[in-house]
Amino acid sequence: MDRLIIINFRKHEMAVLFKVVLVTLSLTYMLSHITEPVYGKNLNDGVASISCMGPVGGKPVIYLHGMDVPSLSKTEQQTRKVLQHLAANQRLRIALPRSARSCRRLPQKRCWNFGRSMAAKVYQDVVASARNCFLEKDFLLLGHSEGGYYVSKLVQFCIPHQARAIIAIGSAGSFHVSDPQQLKNCGKLYLLIGDREITRPKTDRYYHHLKKLGASVSLQEFSGGHIVPQLPLEKLIQTLK
Repeated sequence: MDRLIIINFRKHEMAVLFKVVLVTLSLTYMLSHITEPVYGKNLNDGVASISCMGPVGGKPVIYLHGMDVPSLSKTEQQTRKVLQHLAANQRLRIALPRSARSCRRLPQKRCWNFGRSMAAKVYQDVVASARNCFLEKDFLLLGHSEGGYYVSKLVQFCIPHQARAIIAIGSAGSFHVSDPQQLKNCGKLYLLIGDREITRPKTDRYYHHLKKLGASVSLQEFSGGHIVPQLPLEKLIQTLK
């Protein structure tokens, strides 16, 4: 009788333990997919608000959106689905700042790039806002479209930065004779471009120009157009861990 009671008690213990493990795994999975509420408004001159995605303690990443309306556009909503997948699969902690600055030619939209004179200030604003999501100084910096155009400028203008690597997606930079002509120690830049992207030929010229100036830059092509590609980006991030 006593033996039967002990066996039943142990079965109950195992059942409770299994439920605890299951709940813990479920919560971990859910937290990695949740985008946390927006932190504050007008955090600084350049960032209107920021939200965080992925598990606390995950590898830090900052993502800069393309030219966008003040609210989240359908394009960015789709991009966030890709980022949610990456946050879960690669255990990333992603900071998602929203620009506070109006685009020069389209004031109803928000941009990041305002030329060489503003590049360092924009970077400082972005990094300061990302402290709401993580405190690490060693992070990946991603940008898509206009956001990609801006992040590539940190290398092109040789702006001091803390990014372990910079990934510019779906963008092609321009250059000027007054830009720095030596980019040997200005950071690592990865250009990720679709084979059906309208700026594909321009991206190729930009890559060769930076390479000629000694920049640490690579160009990777994927099948697609003006999107943030899930699988190619995931593979690239894996190589940078």
